Amino acid sequence: METFKSCIILGVSIEADTKLYVLHEILTMIKMQYSDCKVFIGINYGCNHLVEAIIDSYELNSTYERLLDQSLHTASDDSAYQLALKLFYADPTRYDVCWFVHTKGGFNSRDVERHTYIHDFFGRRNQIESKFQNHEYLGVYGYRAGEYWIDHSNPVEPHITNSFMHALWSTEPVIDDFTCEFCHVIIVETMFALNAKLMYKFLDRYSNFFDTKLRRYFFECEISNFLSTRSGYYQGLVKGNWATGASMQPMIDEWISKNQLTYLETYKQTVGL
Repeated sequence: METFKSCIILGVSIEADTKLYVLHEILTMIKMQYSDCKVFIGINYGCNHLVEAIIDSYELNSTYERLLDQSLHTASDDSAYQLALKLFYADPTRYDVCWFVHTKGGFNSRDVERHTYIHDFFGRRNQIESKFQNHEYLGVYGYRAGEYWIDHSNPVEPHITNSFMHALWSTEPVIDDFTCEFCHVIIVETMFALNAKLMYKFLDRYSNFFDTKLRRYFFECEISNFLSTRSGYYQGLVKGNWATGASMQPMIDEWISKNQLTYLETYKQTVGL
């Protein structure tokens, strides 16, 4: 049996010296709990000049690149993730799970949220990875979620000009072999574990991805959610609704039923932690 391989997709967005402790906290977590993983790091445009030296000081199995092309900068972690994925895709090793991590709180005050993820999500690595190992069609695992809705008087969809965005946002049953309608459960806060098969599938299909400016929240909607459920893969969650704590399972069950995904029926009882 081949060894199960995980990697880290790390997006770094920090400008101020006073926020460098956020990077230290993230790298310490990786060093302590993911030291066996390759770490692919995208450093956002305009990041603090000390970032590379700090990364080097942790002596991780890492590779990094700094975004120098301002035209690709999204003023969010999306452009950092995009660059990290470029490094991931160029790596000859094939991975099973991608853990998406970013420097949450690098600009705003998000210490509580970051600490929650470090301890209560990334700290559950063994439990979550065992779910991927035992569930072929588990697409993504997140911490908490919200509900996506379409307000036709004020649409939240982007102006879709890129084929890969259109394929993931469409409600049509068959586009580019993303054959299911997406589930309206949205894993929030852009930190999650993704079945790497889906990431490879996406990147194999869209060679222009790395040269395309993304919209903000691209990874929060398209990658952490729509990529999985449009492909007929299950969403796992540690918690429920981010605001109310209510279970998101009824919405996931409705999606399974609507798309006739009978092979996911048992996942309802076995994917939870």
